[in-house]
Amino acid sequence: TDYYYKGDNMQIAHRIDENRTVTTGITANDPAIEKLMRAMFIMAQGNMDQVETSNPTLIGDVIQLVNDAIQHDPTSNEMASDLLTMQYTLETHVTSIQRAIDLQSNFKATSESRLSDLENIEKTEIVTLLTSQQNALEVSYTAFGRIQQLSLADFI
Repeated sequence: TDYYYKGDNMQIAHRIDENRTVTTGITANDPAIEKLMRAMFIMAQGNMDQVETSNPTLIGDVIQLVNDAIQHDPTSNEMASDLLTMQYTLETHVTSIQRAIDLQSNFKATSESRLSDLENIEKTEIVTLLTSQQNALEVSYTAFGRIQQLSLADFI
């Protein structure tokens, strides 16, 4: 495996919300890619027409490597990685990112609606409502202060 370019390790991490980050990207470091590259290298070496005489298991080895790269066989001696797992992982990340985009779009629409409601409010109605709320709060504080002054000894 010394002939194989292992690629870089750089993968991009995307923060999709406050508590979740997904790492996307497939690099050449993945063993599934290495298995495919090794199978192609074996085929590229040639001698496939003399497979019966020189190496009868050559085609079987190539097919086994490709199959293991597509879906890992736990009984094989190869590294446990395959393209199906990589695909499922990427699909999960895509679903998470799409869900985050949908949530942010809904939040944006709700915020814009509320902002529009605040901008179009009638000022005299708000002042009247605020004044009545202020009066109710003052009455509540006055009643609370009066209740604090009462004691059981005053009634005995």
